[in-house]
Amino acid sequence: MSFIVPHYLDASVAVKIACRENGSTRIEQYIRTNATSFMFHMTEYAFYETLGVLKRKWNKGELSDAKYTEAISVLEAYLDGLIELDTDFKPHDRRLIYKLGDLVKKHKIDYSDALQIYTILNGRTKGHVYESKTVLVTEDRDLVKAAEAEGLRVWHFPDGEAPKSN
Repeated sequence: MSFIVPHYLDASVAVKIACRENGSTRIEQYIRTNATSFMFHMTEYAFYETLGVLKRKWNKGELSDAKYTEAISVLEAYLDGLIELDTDFKPHDRRLIYKLGDLVKKHKIDYSDALQIYTILNGRTKGHVYESKTVLVTEDRDLVKAAEAEGLRVWHFPDGEAPKSN
C-alpha cells in the first residue's frame, strides 16, 4: 500500500536548495525523486528565516549579487510546485505565542523552531501516522532533539538516514 508522507523543511535545509552547499545535491535529488509520493512543506516563518540566511550570506560577501538573486529565484521555483508554504499558524495570535513559549522554554529552541514543531503536531498533517507520519527535515541538532522529544519523526540532514518512499 502506498502512502503520502508529508515533509516539513527547516531553513537549514531550504538554504541548501537555494544555494550550493554541502548536502544541496542530496536534498534536491530527494525532493525531485519523491515529488509524487511525498508532500513537501515549509512553514511561513521557516521561509522567512531562509530569506534571512540568504541575505546574511549576501551581506557577508559569501554570495555575489548574481548568486543571491539566483538563490532567491531557485527557492521561488521550488515554491512554485515542489514545496508548499504552510501559513496555517500565525504567531501574532496571543494564545499561540504562549503555546510556542512553552516549547521554547522546555527545549531551549527559538520561536521559529517551536512553530515548526507545533505545526506538525497540530496542523494539516497531524493525522498522519505510522508509515505516513510527517517528517521534519533539519540540520539543526537542537531542533532534532526537541522534535524527537515531542514524538516527531525527524530526518537529521544530511548524515541521517532519509525516509524511504513506499
